[in-house]
Amino acid sequence: MNFMRVGLSPVSRGPQDGPVEQWIDELAGLALEHGLSAFLIGGDDPGIIERFGAEIAPAVRELVARERG
Repeated sequence: MNFMRVGLSPVSRGPQDGPVEQWIDELAGLALEHGLSAFLIGGDDPGIIERFGAEIAPAVRELVARERG
């Protein structure tokens, strides 16, 4: 799934714009409920890219693995 407009905000501003915890829940939900296995983040903001790689992606992988047991 491609996400072209993303936001990391301290509070939720809707889908694909909120805190790290919201992103983890949203992406894990897409993986668990719909079987999605790849997420592409569009844009050129290095801060968002770094946070997705360092915080969000590992947490989503861990949550999905734990739920799938």
